[in-house]
Amino acid sequence: MRSLKTKKLLIIYNQDFNQDNHSDDTFAGDAARASILGVVSAVTRELSELKFSDITTKPIATLLELQSLLQKRHFDLVINLCESINQDSTTEVQVVKIIEQTGIPFTGNSAHTLSSCLNKYHCNELLRRQQISVPLSILIKRASDLQTLLAKEKENKVLPFPCIVKPNQEDGSTGIDFNAVVHDTAALKRQVETLLLQGKHSVIIQKYINGRELSVAILGRDPKLWAISEIDFKFQNPALPKILNYFSKWNQNSDEFYTTESRQAILSSKLRKAILDTAQKSAAILGLHSYGRIDLRLDEHEIPYIIDVNPNCDLDPLAGFAKSMRTKNLPYPQLLQKLLEVALSEHKVLHAEAAATAAATVVEIPSLGLLSENK
Repeated sequence: MRSLKTKKLLIIYNQDFNQDNHSDDTFAGDAARASILGVVSAVTRELSELKFSDITTKPIATLLELQSLLQKRHFDLVINLCESINQDSTTEVQVVKIIEQTGIPFTGNSAHTLSSCLNKYHCNELLRRQQISVPLSILIKRASDLQTLLAKEKENKVLPFPCIVKPNQEDGSTGIDFNAVVHDTAALKRQVETLLLQGKHSVIIQKYINGRELSVAILGRDPKLWAISEIDFKFQNPALPKILNYFSKWNQNSDEFYTTESRQAILSSKLRKAILDTAQKSAAILGLHSYGRIDLRLDEHEIPYIIDVNPNCDLDPLAGFAKSMRTKNLPYPQLLQKLLEVALSEHKVLHAEAAATAAATVVEIPSLGLLSENK
């Protein structure tokens, strides 16, 4: 069997941004997309230093380009860092579908998992139906939905104020500023209309839980490799809502970039167990088996509520995921190697599951002309 370090690696990534002059616009998310260049550089450099000998990097502009590349050249493993095409976050799913069709192992989660998690409302409902604690959520697809909701609110007070208003299908806090937390219908109406005017696919309104914000970094299926971190808001202006907005992640000239630090969570054994149990159940429901992040908030009774699930989270060496993995004795180079090992392991699992499914399908018995199910 060939050594992992001699395998032909293909690193794919998006380049749907202005490389020389990307903006810091909260709603466009250009700076977030542009950050992938730093990730590609770090991944390529570290793998080269680990003596991986055959690495190809390729920006992907269209789905057809990716399909052609994978058909014309042989690769043993794809490192998928492509988060969008033409600034459309929903194409992240299509990228993985194309890779899956080739049968080549790849880093990151399946198209099914990405699709389930990218749509925040759909993800919320999947978890809620399995008795996972999630905030009350309302989906707004168009302006008429908002008018209907406001009419219901006038009659029955259905909105769980305070609420947080977010794009339903964006990552990296794109579209989230401090105005996202609203306390009345007028502010909610303004924020929803702002997002719809910015061309977001849909908007999700959620009950805002004003408790500790925690994150479970997930690597593979073994929870022993999972780490819990906490966002420290103690340096933030107390008059502002305690949230990670777009600037806190992407604008180094903003105050919030420096006042929302991620650190290792200090938890009681009981609370740690509750958080990990919730994360494990959620990962199983969503099929999150490669790497990712599950974000939670604690309510006043210390019940963990899942507020977001981010499969294929940011792999920047300075981002929260890599920092969390260092607490599990996985510095960045070893984290990358582990990601490749997980990719190959998951590929074997999927093949075994496919074989088991095929063995259990209905087959014809020629001598009797009957149908029988193999078990």
